[in-house]
Amino acid sequence: MLYCAVKDIAITDFFSGLSTGKMPAPGSGAPPGVAGATGTPTPPASGAGPAGPSGPTYGQGSQKIVPIPGAPGQSAQARWLPMIAVITKTFGVTVSSGYRSVTHNEQVGGAPNSDHLTGNAVDFVGPPAALQRLYNWALKMHFPYVEPMSQTGGSHVHISFARGTAHE
Repeated sequence: MLYCAVKDIAITDFFSGLSTGKMPAPGSGAPPGVAGATGTPTPPASGAGPAGPSGPTYGQGSQKIVPIPGAPGQSAQARWLPMIAVITKTFGVTVSSGYRSVTHNEQVGGAPNSDHLTGNAVDFVGPPAALQRLYNWALKMHFPYVEPMSQTGGSHVHISFARGTAHE
């Protein structure tokens, strides 16, 4: 089982909390320092950290668009930051695209109804083996949408954490 290193809770409980709005208490997963399924020790619960000094900030509450820590120039809905942090750390990948304006989405050839437009989707890049592991895991987690690798050419893994949820 994978564990959420950011909140020290089981990933399945993390997703359950996101969908219900009730996050499990820290410590309900593996204790700090105990290796999860990846063999990586989980740090003590500390939150996602500061959002960073730059990038857009839109909306309110959990749907607020904020900078993604460690991903300069990228942002997403605040509620996805803990999951993004877990994914990047666990799989050794980085964020290449998060929230997009309509203009930027058109420039990069994004779908007109892309979940990037609401800050609900993130593209991850990294070594091919890491991307394959992430893709296989994402499919098992039943995210609302994981773009087929055949469509990305294996260049990235696109995960939509939610579909059609506006950020404002």
